Amino acid sequence: MALAGWALYIWWWILVLGRLDHHQVRLTLIFIGVTLLVCVTLTALWTFHNLRIFRHKGPRTRVREADEAYVRDQLGRSLAFKGSEQQLRNDPVVVVRMEHEGKVYRPSTAPQSRTEPSPWLPVKSGYRVHR
Repeated sequence: MALAGWALYIWWWILVLGRLDHHQVRLTLIFIGVTLLVCVTLTALWTFHNLRIFRHKGPRTRVREADEAYVRDQLGRSLAFKGSEQQLRNDPVVVVRMEHEGKVYRPSTAPQSRTEPSPWLPVKSGYRVHR
């Protein structure tokens, strides 16, 4: 299948090139050549950049540790997590709301207080609709 695909690709290029004049073919080849040169140059520069980092820092021997002490988000708002860590990690839907205490993360299966409305409207047509 791959050989047939390449044969068809080459055949179609032969048909296209047969209908063009030499000026158009030359311009196309120059464009392809310049594009190839730019791609190879950028790839080589990126490779040398990464090699410099490797020579400076050495090989990676372990995965960087992530800081899981989430107190504030990127904009500096305080974060609050309702429900257990297990629920937040495993629940398929986590509701995020802005409340008086900041940004609150709550699993959708977590019990809510009577005064707090559910973030979900009743199921309609088989789909849950968010308020």
